[in-house]
Amino acid sequence: MRSTATSSARLLLVIVAICYSSATIANASQFSTDAAYSVFGSNGGSFGSASSDIDGTMFGSPDLTGGWITYSGNVTNFVSTTFCDEGICFVIFTGDLNSGSVSFGDSSYAFQGQITGGTITGSYYVSFGAFYETDVFSFTGAWNNGYQGVGGVGIIDVAGGNDGSFSVSTTTPEPGTIVMFGSSLVGLFGVLRLRRGN
Repeated sequence: MRSTATSSARLLLVIVAICYSSATIANASQFSTDAAYSVFGSNGGSFGSASSDIDGTMFGSPDLTGGWITYSGNVTNFVSTTFCDEGICFVIFTGDLNSGSVSFGDSSYAFQGQITGGTITGSYYVSFGAFYETDVFSFTGAWNNGYQGVGGVGIIDVAGGNDGSFSVSTTTPEPGTIVMFGSSLVGLFGVLRLRRGN
C-alpha cells in the first residue's frame, strides 16, 4: 500500500514539474509580438518564387541573424504586355499570389507557412534577359515550437539577386491555458487513482 502511495506521489510531482516547465517556456521572452528581418542575396527567383538569405534582424525577436527564407507561390490572373521599339522588346507583367508555401529557418529554428494573398509585378527585356520582379504577400503558419505566426513579405528580385524584408507577429500560448491543462491532468490522475483503489 505504501509503495502505491509513493508511486502516486512521484507521478503527481512529475505532472506538476511538466506544467511548471511548460508555463516557463510559454512565458519566455525570446519571441516578441512583432519582429522584422532584412533579406539580401541568395538565388534569384521568378514569377512568385525565390530563395533568399536572412541578412539580419531589424527589430523584435528572436534574433534571426543567418538562415534563409524560401517561398513558392501559385500565380493566377497573370497578365503580360510586350512593347517593342527598334528590335528591342520589353515585357511588363502582373499577377496574383493567392496560395503557396513559405518557410524560413536554419539549423536552430524553423517556420512553415502558407501564402494567404499577394501580388507580383515586374518586367524584363526579351533580348537581354534583364529581369526585375517585386513579390508582396501575406502568410500564416507556425514555428517549430508550436507558436503561431502571421506576417508579410516584400522582396525585389533584380537580375538574380534579392533584396527586401519580411515581418512576423507571433502568438505565444497563455500561461493560464497551460496551467489549466496541468490542472486537468492532476484531476484525471485523481480519478484514475480512485478507480484503481476500488
